[in-house]
Amino acid sequence: MRFQRSAHRALLGLTTLAVAAGTTFVGPAAQAATAPASATSGWLTSQLQDGMLFTTYDGVQYSSPGVTLDAATAMQTAGVRAAARDRVLDRFERDGADYYAPGGNDSAGGIGKTLTFVLGEGVDADTFEPGLDERLEDRLVTSGPEAGRAKDEGAPDYSNTITQSFVVRALTLDAPGAASAERATDFLLQQQCEAGFFRTYMDSADFTCDGGTDEESGPSVDATAFAVLALAEFERTSGSDPVVDTALADARRWLLRTQAANGSFSDEGVRNANSTGLAAHALSELGRSAAARDAARWVAKLRVTTKIANQTALDKADVGAIAYTAADLAAAKRRDITADRLYYWHNASAQALVSQNLIG
Repeated sequence: MRFQRSAHRALLGLTTLAVAAGTTFVGPAAQAATAPASATSGWLTSQLQDGMLFTTYDGVQYSSPGVTLDAATAMQTAGVRAAARDRVLDRFERDGADYYAPGGNDSAGGIGKTLTFVLGEGVDADTFEPGLDERLEDRLVTSGPEAGRAKDEGAPDYSNTITQSFVVRALTLDAPGAASAERATDFLLQQQCEAGFFRTYMDSADFTCDGGTDEESGPSVDATAFAVLALAEFERTSGSDPVVDTALADARRWLLRTQAANGSFSDEGVRNANSTGLAAHALSELGRSAAARDAARWVAKLRVTTKIANQTALDKADVGAIAYTAADLAAAKRRDITADRLYYWHNASAQALVSQNLIG
């Protein structure tokens, strides 16, 4: 059983926001994996090599640790492939530092994503890597307008709203109610604009979304979905908070307004399985099951089925794989999944996996 430090839970420091009285957001009830989720998780499992996904660029094979963690965390959420998750855990126990501390410099997002998976498996942070949770806390800015922001050690700094979301999840899972989790959550909340969406990057004159220019604070479905998942985790482990409730309600309304009539979502002008799958997961957390299923059904149209495998260049071993876009699926039907597009298939399948557990 993992150790949890006790700490008095302080109120979040954004009390001037409107309060959504009586609103508590909780995730969907656990259920057995559906056939679509089993197929997609099965394909991802078949792609693992000694607990790691690999991709090819310009004829050279590279490991994809971030996507591997996305896949394993999605399997965890869907409650599938425990043996595959164990292989991923073993691999990161051996080689994880190459990802979360490249060149000896700690990556805030890398540690956050790693610990989100590790702690979700019920493994104590110190058992996995002694002091890794404290190293994550050390990445938080402690004062000034960036207080609570998790920044990478050294340069360049790749921190953004998505990495901040993983930091919030990791700190919350590690020590619910701790001051570090509160500070990180406060800064994440500042990345939400009045319209309800979260932006991708966290730089502006005052490091808030509303304080940014149109270029600095453009809407992002992906960032909004990741932030929702982090804030939902915060409430699940630390209890309901009126400020977080308001932020989740605003994000819910924005996602519902942004969803296309066919259930899909676009990010940066591209209608894709990643954004739609993530939005489906977020909407399910927000209690909007019908909209979540609409998104999941759209994603399902990009999933390789047995029928597609039998009638195209795709192979039976590809069943369950999810294409990034309709164009990627069409190309694969003609010539199979090519090495140069494999990363996109891995990423789409990992980030859309949970959505496929919402449909039969």
